[in-house]
Amino acid sequence: MPYSGAGAGHALQVAQNGPVTLDEAVAQVQEQTGGRVLSAETQEHEGRLVHRIRVLIEDQRVRHILVDAATGEWQ
Repeated sequence: MPYSGAGAGHALQVAQNGPVTLDEAVAQVQEQTGGRVLSAETQEHEGRLVHRIRVLIEDQRVRHILVDAATGEWQ
């Protein structure tokens, strides 16, 4: 199911108030990859809040991108 915006999950509301919101991370990934976001959620990864974004890129491959909710850095 494609990403549907701010209502895509209440996971870890704290991240929504941080420097990089889930919607901002999705927009950045979509712009930088030119792909279609399939899903996005906020979760804890290695002790940090991250936005996990699945995106379908041009060559029909699915990439999983982690965006640090505090810094915006891609992992």
